[in-house]
Amino acid sequence: MNEKYFDNYLTSYLLATIGGFLDIYTYLLKGHVFANAQTGNLVLLANSLTEFDYNSTITYLSPVIAFGAGIFLSNMIRHQLIPLIKINFHFMVILIELAVFVSLLAIRLDDLIFNSIIGFTCALQVSSFASTKNLPYASTMCTGNLRLMANNLYYGFVKKNPEYIHNGLFYLKIIISFVIGAMVAVILIDWLGPIALTYCIFILVAIIAINFLMLKRLE
Repeated sequence: MNEKYFDNYLTSYLLATIGGFLDIYTYLLKGHVFANAQTGNLVLLANSLTEFDYNSTITYLSPVIAFGAGIFLSNMIRHQLIPLIKINFHFMVILIELAVFVSLLAIRLDDLIFNSIIGFTCALQVSSFASTKNLPYASTMCTGNLRLMANNLYYGFVKKNPEYIHNGLFYLKIIISFVIGAMVAVILIDWLGPIALTYCIFILVAIIAINFLMLKRLE
């Protein structure tokens, strides 16, 4: 499969909507835990430790550990498994995400386990889709994107370099996509409840279809 598969701006924006969606989804429905924002979970973890609230400590620690495990597995897949099976790395990660979301809809799980699985999956995504057109970005969190946006816009406007302005606007669109994903989550949760997670499945299928069409044009 062509290595350009998934290396485009539209894929990045769609993945960012999933990132925003999952953060609100787990916060609203799964015990006020952030799916992606492990900094927030660590702060809440520290608070629970100082209050000797060990149940909450486990609640916030589990997704943090799962996130780290997801980063670890992402590297194993990229460097150990992919050379053996010779499949596009990004495509395989998308398939794993699809399988996870379908399973989470089909099986009722305790919030602790659910949040850990989501944290693990988000780590796979952010580690696997770490850049687009050689521009590093994060699809499941926004602090780094905000920094990169501001830096690029500074060099673009102050140094009058249009390439930096283009890059800054890319990060702005990533941030907007993340916010849109969170807004969609709030709306769908009000309407559908837990099965609003179907949104992520729809977006991943759309990403595969869009990139398949793009790939056909390259051939």
